[in-house]
Amino acid sequence: MKNYIIKNNGKNNGKFELKDNIIINHEINVPVGSGFGTSASCSFGTAIGLSKIFNLDLSNNQAGQIAHLTEVELGSGLGDVLSQTSKGIVIRTSPGAPKIGKTNIIEDKNNFSDILVLTKTFGEIDTSSIIKNPPKRRRT
Repeated sequence: MKNYIIKNNGKNNGKFELKDNIIINHEINVPVGSGFGTSASCSFGTAIGLSKIFNLDLSNNQAGQIAHLTEVELGSGLGDVLSQTSKGIVIRTSPGAPKIGKTNIIEDKNNFSDILVLTKTFGEIDTSSIIKNPPKRRRT
């Protein structure tokens, strides 16, 4: 099975190998592939879960960095993990993993208690079809 590299952890020379089959199930209550950041939340949750299972003692930022790298490697996303590790409503101002990328936080004195968000999806878009397509990448 594939080796996963954990930087700045110090355990097992920063590497561990999953030798057993592990099944990870996620319950998702929004449409997958519609821009709600489900792949990032699954990657982030998986990194946190594996940290607990293997006693890696990763901080949320370290787990977020691993989740971000996984998203980039798989072509499933580029910035949602950073947003999900920020608090409140955020605008990404520079790309990257938690503690690397930057966000601006939109604050509201009422804690957004008077805001209602409605969404409409028009079907799935395969993120990797955009991320791995050179002409589309140049436009972003």
